[in-house]
Amino acid sequence: MPQDARFDGPVRIAAADGETIASLDDWGRLGAPAGGSRQWSPGRSAMEEARAWMGLAPVLALLDSHSAARGTSLGLVTPEARLALDEFRGNTRNTDVLAYGQAAAGALVLGVEAKVDEPFDERSLGDVVADPREGSRLPERVDQLCQRLFGRPLRQDQGLDPKLVELPYQLLHGPIAVALEAERAGAAVAVFAVHEIRTDAADDRKHDRNATDWERLWMALDVPPPADGQLSDVPLADPADVTLLAGKAVSDLRGAPAG
Repeated sequence: MPQDARFDGPVRIAAADGETIASLDDWGRLGAPAGGSRQWSPGRSAMEEARAWMGLAPVLALLDSHSAARGTSLGLVTPEARLALDEFRGNTRNTDVLAYGQAAAGALVLGVEAKVDEPFDERSLGDVVADPREGSRLPERVDQLCQRLFGRPLRQDQGLDPKLVELPYQLLHGPIAVALEAERAGAAVAVFAVHEIRTDAADDRKHDRNATDWERLWMALDVPPPADGQLSDVPLADPADVTLLAGKAVSDLRGAPAG
């Protein structure tokens, strides 16, 4: 078990620079997304995820659905955390909320991807490798991440793996990033959680699109998708010493005050 104060309670929410977040206004000032006011507005995922985390209930309920994560006591919680993926140059993984805690199975790292009706990614894995910039190592990154998560690369001798080619890129690097962070921190358990927040501003057709893409992940893993509110084990190829869980929490805020 790591000797690391990030994992120890009581829960505290802080920005990347360590400044405490004690209110929704603090979150907007210190931990708002890169898009600024365009993304920080009532009914959209960044603000609604912040609002939910001030109460913690939906995500804690998701953790309690699995024996390895049950009874999690959270320590440090950071919005808009950046996580390294590999040795290649380029963008890191931007995680909506990153949290550390102690669970039944040991130290736990939680990465949350918040969605109202935003897509997981505008690009599929096939799109990502189709036309990289000259000198880009993005196709190699995708193959390496696929090897870690699925035990096989996207690019095969006979072409692109048909079970992986339509998967949104975010659903590849999201689970792997939290698993790698758990390995770096010496944690036993990593959890990749999608938090779907249903608001009056959302488009149900886009919920359906995201549900289809979520199922693509589990089809690629050859694992039945878990029911909403449930975590399932992900058969992670690498790092082998981390237990990776994934699931989706749903908060229905339709009809709730927007302010």
